[in-house]
Amino acid sequence: MLTPVARRRGLAIETIDVMDDPWAEDQYAESIPVVARDDRDEALCWPFDSGRLYRYLP
Repeated sequence: MLTPVARRRGLAIETIDVMDDPWAEDQYAESIPVVARDDRDEALCWPFDSGRLYRYLP
């Protein structure tokens, strides 16, 4: 779901495996997948639909 939305918005995606990062695993293990932006403190955690994803992304 993320890739088509990001392409339409002209955004680059960086994929991080939450289970390989101790901090991310602690924060998000119950909410995978997670979409985060560098310019926002709050991440978009599962469950979300394409409408919420569009509103979250710049």
